[in-house]
Amino acid sequence: MSEVPASAKSRLPTWARILVGLFIFGTVVSVGSIGVFAYMVAISGDPSRVKEILQSMAKVEDLPPGFRFDRGISLPDGDGVVLVVHEKDGTTFTIMKMPAVNNVDAKSLSTQLASAGTQYGGKLKVTSTGKETVAGKDFEYILGTVGSGTGKTIEQMRGALIIGNKRVMTLTGSTPSGPYNMEATKQLLGSIKGF
Repeated sequence: MSEVPASAKSRLPTWARILVGLFIFGTVVSVGSIGVFAYMVAISGDPSRVKEILQSMAKVEDLPPGFRFDRGISLPDGDGVVLVVHEKDGTTFTIMKMPAVNNVDAKSLSTQLASAGTQYGGKLKVTSTGKETVAGKDFEYILGTVGSGTGKTIEQMRGALIIGNKRVMTLTGSTPSGPYNMEATKQLLGSIKGF
């Protein structure tokens, strides 16, 4: 009887080699994709980078005096999220650009934003509604109060505008204490010159 050579004994069947190859290929692609995605959506606290992110979302030269860039996340297709702070009263604004849901208008989107719960206080208790013009587009907003998680309520504004090209921009503002600063909101909205 002849013996099978040692090199042939350790050899995997063809189906097993293909399976191992596919596993290694899948792992490399997954790790690479995660790395690329992490790079694209990296949260930045660098004010100049946050400004670049906002400028990819809308035509904004500079923030009005008394505002500062806080954080930003850049997403594909010019979408993203930027946090801006009004330094005098601490009002924080979240500006988000994202794809639009079919047949949505600014008023219904702002209503959806108001009815969305928060991690602390649930839905916005509406106190008033309004409309501003931002770079020729209607910005519909809702003002109200919501729980803060500390037992207090805070005043918020949630609004939206349709910017065309199947994109929407939302703006949420929160004043940590005292009445909501709508004047600061108007100043910030006034700095947007186009999309």
